[in-house]
Amino acid sequence: MTSRLDRLFVLLEAGAGPATRRAAARQLGEVQKAHPEELHRLLGRLMTHLRSPAWETRVAAAQVTN
Repeated sequence: MTSRLDRLFVLLEAGAGPATRRAAARQLGEVQKAHPEELHRLLGRLMTHLRSPAWETRVAAAQVTN
């Protein structure tokens, strides 16, 4: 699961476009639903992206919480 999370966070930060970033955000949300015990770890990693200087990354990170 860790490698999948790593890939999704890379796509969240550097995806080719908004659709790719949205898909990564959606999948990260699904991972969290499937593994609720990992919420704190996921949020810890997500906070970095919520504070990113790149607007697109912040928007995609916010979409994970929806």
